[in-house]
Amino acid sequence: RDTRGREARDTFEAERAHKARSSLSTLEAAAEFLGNIRGRRKAVVWFGEGIDYDIERVFETASSTVVREDMRATIDTATRAGVSFYGVDARGVGSGLDQVIDIPGLPNDPSVDFGPGSLFDEVRRAQDFLRTMSAETGGFAVVNQTDLNGAFARIIQENSSYYLLGYHPTNDRRDGKFRRVAVRVKRPGLKIRWREGYTAPKGRTPSTSNVAAKTGASPEVRAALDSPIPVSGLGLRVFAAPFAGPAKKSSVAVVVEFDPKKLSFAQNGDVYSEELEVVILPVDAAGKPLDGTPD
Repeated sequence: RDTRGREARDTFEAERAHKARSSLSTLEAAAEFLGNIRGRRKAVVWFGEGIDYDIERVFETASSTVVREDMRATIDTATRAGVSFYGVDARGVGSGLDQVIDIPGLPNDPSVDFGPGSLFDEVRRAQDFLRTMSAETGGFAVVNQTDLNGAFARIIQENSSYYLLGYHPTNDRRDGKFRRVAVRVKRPGLKIRWREGYTAPKGRTPSTSNVAAKTGASPEVRAALDSPIPVSGLGLRVFAAPFAGPAKKSSVAVVVEFDPKKLSFAQNGDVYSEELEVVILPVDAAGKPLDGTPD
């Protein structure tokens, strides 16, 4: 805005909004993917300059409300999934100076601020975005720093040795409201990190529609099938041998070998018995899970 109240028109506003929403959609998808990993902290280190869309001017920009809603939805998804974002602006100290140097010239209109001050405002807004996304999800942002190795070491330390505490809220209403959370400790000298709160879900409870649930498997096996990373400690080895069949069909022989030390046999009269649950979930060449079968 110039000294006479005129508004400078951003011809790339639609493109900026699209890129901002695309970045938020990618972060939300990453949080949803990691949400199936239970019982531990999960971190997403995001290298970027933030988003260059001005969400502070609600009435002047066309998509600021939509971008704000997407931002809030991404934070809510990460909070429910137990995922912390760590935004890293790898440009280090002096972010934005390279853009100032690249400017060939400025408009010959002293009433309009197209100078370095405007560029530095953009950098500030983008880095504030990194700070907000990181702080609201339990992480921290790395901006205006040249010692990236020290920042990475801190990220590794925070996610390597910790106590993870959780609770089940007594308020189970699906009203979509934000519920603040505060954590206090009585022992001095302890460092604690917690999320400021969470947003309750809205609408009806979603029905279970994932492929693992359709197999009829137990919750423990479904959790292992849904996990995006391999689950260790199962004590088994599996070998699959395909055999060509008629036309395009084929059969697969699956051999499962269990570690006997992992089994706990129970005596029932003269018989010692143990139950083993095996679920086979095939995946096609495109990565799409097909109907599985329990045994």
